[in-house]
Amino acid sequence: MKLLNSAFGYQEDATGLKLLGHRYYDSSTGRFRTRDPIKDGRNWFSYGAGYASVTGGADPNGLKWHDPMQIHVDPASHDPRASFKPEKARTKGARTPGQAPKPEPDPKTGIVTVRSQKMSSWLPLLVATSFSLNQAPTQTDPADRQLPMVIPVVVVNFFPLKGDQIDIEVTGDWGEKYATTKAKTERLTTEAIAALEEGSRFRAYKNPTARPSLRYQVVANYEFKEAMPTLPGQKLIDYGSIVRRIGIQDWVENRGVKQVWIWGYHGGKVDLWESNMASRTGDVSNSNRSETDLPVFNSTYTVYHYNYQRGVPEMVENHMHQLEHLLNHADGRDVKPPERWSELLFWGKFVGSDASHKLVTNPRRCGWTHYAPNSVTDYDWANPAFVESDIEDWRPDGGGKVQRISSDRWAGDNLRWKIYWLQAIPGARHGLTYQGKPLRNWWTFVHDWDKAKREGWTLTMP
Repeated sequence: MKLLNSAFGYQEDATGLKLLGHRYYDSSTGRFRTRDPIKDGRNWFSYGAGYASVTGGADPNGLKWHDPMQIHVDPASHDPRASFKPEKARTKGARTPGQAPKPEPDPKTGIVTVRSQKMSSWLPLLVATSFSLNQAPTQTDPADRQLPMVIPVVVVNFFPLKGDQIDIEVTGDWGEKYATTKAKTERLTTEAIAALEEGSRFRAYKNPTARPSLRYQVVANYEFKEAMPTLPGQKLIDYGSIVRRIGIQDWVENRGVKQVWIWGYHGGKVDLWESNMASRTGDVSNSNRSETDLPVFNSTYTVYHYNYQRGVPEMVENHMHQLEHLLNHADGRDVKPPERWSELLFWGKFVGSDASHKLVTNPRRCGWTHYAPNSVTDYDWANPAFVESDIEDWRPDGGGKVQRISSDRWAGDNLRWKIYWLQAIPGARHGLTYQGKPLRNWWTFVHDWDKAKREGWTLTMP
């Protein structure tokens, strides 16, 4: 076992800033601290060329903007210089206090295994459009005064080895070199964090100043060069033995860890759960909800299982399904007769579905993980057909702007759809009400499930 103390990417201890390629990123504001080095006249302090969000294009290396949708923003309306000041000039070659030194490649493999947080080409940015925010109600969620809400994460890696390669006899369908696999899991972890934080920015594609509700912070990284343990006589992963091995009780009860991210495999060799919860109030997760498969403590934690055969879209999908389970539970779907699911705030009015899990409203509402507003089957994210939907101005009681929408809005891309949908979740300062009551910031259910259960939270404020 090897415990890596540093998180993925550089991070200043004192400030929490992350070095992403060429600049420091502040996840509390969703902005970089210095200008984009390409300086092309757009928002120099956002991701890449700075379109503020997730479905308009990408900046793969931090130096050149690519906009496949060929839609542009008036730079004059998004000039950040009124609210941001550039860093003071410093001596060439000098490091900012707390900045990590430049990593060196491994002398044997030539691979730099630390933690570059340079954004990869998946990170597309939604084009900012003109918008108007709903007037905020007089009562707002107290969580909005303490943003972002931090999710401490422990990462656990399983790399069954045969020489310098992953043993495909164990994994079933992955036999790449160990160094390649390790580098991939580090990169995907970094990119998934960026995607999840971006997804927690409420309607950021319309509001460039939207703050992320969540911030994910990797606090430890364990590595086991062996096969994943399974339950006796079964193919199901023994998640309980994994978390006990890393001393999960100390991490959860004394260090505040809320999530465990496990990197492994599937390949027909093992059975797994995408998410699994341990809580004194019961397991609410995308699993069989066993009450004995994980050790339970005073504080809740959730375990996620990722496959290094796959990518960021599947990682984000695991989190989306978990979010759906939490919101459905808080909204009462677990005890509601299926024939009445269409009456529920989340599943009926936000998703626009019923017991069929298909989208049944006209116009369409926001959809769910498997169904975009214009989908006709599961995973139909690239459907070019147009439908009318109010996803970009969803209001529980109706009355929001309805527009024609198709997969062109997220360029038919799996991950872009998922971040776009996540940004529809009522987040910081959403200004939405239902039957006269303000909605909560729904991301608080991810951050503090124990408080939600203890105080009997619903999706609206009292």
